[in-house]
Amino acid sequence: FAGADARHRRHRFSMSVDRASARMLQGDDCDPAEGSEVCPPTFSSGAKPHTALLLIDCQKAFLTGDWARHFGGGDEVAPIRQAFRNTIALLTKPERLSGCAVLCTKCYTGGEDAEYDDGLKPLLAGVPCVSKPTTDVTRNPAFHRWFKEQLAAGVKTLVVAGCTTTSCVRVSSQAIRKIYPANSLRVVVVLSLCGA
Repeated sequence: FAGADARHRRHRFSMSVDRASARMLQGDDCDPAEGSEVCPPTFSSGAKPHTALLLIDCQKAFLTGDWARHFGGGDEVAPIRQAFRNTIALLTKPERLSGCAVLCTKCYTGGEDAEYDDGLKPLLAGVPCVSKPTTDVTRNPAFHRWFKEQLAAGVKTLVVAGCTTTSCVRVSSQAIRKIYPANSLRVVVVLSLCGA
């Protein structure tokens, strides 16, 4: 995630880029949905990921839904709105995500609250997603299947982002670190991609 601002330098990590992984995320061949200028990223099956990005609960619930109201709405959800904008900026720059596998989670909400933020929705179309039955993604066996596949493919860094920093992001990242304690694995929370 090259170009992170100075206050998040301690959360940065280096990513080697090779020609095969440079095409990991691309939007060249897509046919965007009517009225949309954004193409969802597609994943090249030939590149091996060295980094995995876990996007936790990038849902409308945290901007306009029940959780937003719980937080007080308005200015109280501004950090979440900014984190989603930063995530959009990242996902629209495939070269910054070269060699990166992406997984999303959705928390236990229904209806419109369960949908991705409108700006993220076209970018996350086709990205694998697992439900998060509690604040801890590791409670879903589907996460472990996905993550073990990534580790077997060579992932050495897991970047965790999303909603909310003090709850699901913290709980999930700590649980992952505890369950997968290998010194060769780095679990990194990028605060500029987290909200609340």
